[in-house]
Amino acid sequence: QWYAAHGTAEFSNVKVSDVVMQSDDTMIGNVTMDFLISSSNASKTYHIGYQMTLINDGGKWKIAGFGIDNDLNPANKQ
Repeated sequence: QWYAAHGTAEFSNVKVSDVVMQSDDTMIGNVTMDFLISSSNASKTYHIGYQMTLINDGGKWKIAGFGIDNDLNPANKQ
């Protein structure tokens, strides 16, 4: 879905959960958030969920991959 120009784009309710260390250098976890887009005509909130895989690269944690799973966000179950 494509959007016209909008006045507001903001994240809220950002949560990290179910983090599991797989090794000293890898971990997985879930991240959920709400993303609001609005203009003078309309607004919409998207309830987003990701499962992320992170890797420790020289002491810095980096996202190695992620999958979109919006069912992780409890707001989608209301």
